[in-house]
Amino acid sequence: MPDTITLNLEFNLPEVGGSADTWGAKLNANWVKADAEIFSKATKLDPIFAATNSITTLVQPGDVRASAPPAFAGTAGASPGWRFTPFVGSVSYIMGHADGSVMVGPQFRVGFGATPDFAVVPGGDGFFAGDATAVAFFTSSDQALKQDIEEIDGETALTALRAVGAHSYTRNGVPEFGVIAQRLEQAGLDRLVTVGPDTYRRVNYNGLIAELIAALIHIDDRLRALEPPAP
Repeated sequence: MPDTITLNLEFNLPEVGGSADTWGAKLNANWVKADAEIFSKATKLDPIFAATNSITTLVQPGDVRASAPPAFAGTAGASPGWRFTPFVGSVSYIMGHADGSVMVGPQFRVGFGATPDFAVVPGGDGFFAGDATAVAFFTSSDQALKQDIEEIDGETALTALRAVGAHSYTRNGVPEFGVIAQRLEQAGLDRLVTVGPDTYRRVNYNGLIAELIAALIHIDDRLRALEPPAP
């Protein structure tokens, strides 16, 4: 019989005659088995960078997928250029976008469990288990973004702040200064308090500044009223 090749990887199978009970025939039979075994593994690992193909392992949870650019509905510009999904069937991803950015979604977390060290979740909220430090923090405050604008009553604000008080305390062994969320709720400033996913209360200190300004204006008005009239 003439020389042949294996089905998948085209290994050469030399001519060995018609008998299957020769060393050449047996070697060729082993090559056929090796061809099938290697090809069954190689097709799962071989990098194929065409836009319609992907490298995918889908055997156990925790597999990593490197796929071709998927459609990215609702965005302007090109689709992401690469993607890793850490769990088969999960919507979590890390993508390299055509604009040069790296996208992580639907949320980014550092740490494990219900209270990670750092997390950014859908909607733009961020959570830090430790300190957050920056040169400056800016909060959007444009009038165009606000509705139902009203002045805060200074006397009411002063009464509430007196009930809230100012406190020193330790947190995780570190001395700190601030307010107690429950005291704000008791003083009627519950709009400045929210409960996080870890069930602990959080205080909107930016909103507290507005209450302080209103109280200071009220104090200033009372002091001015006590001043003697100009001669």
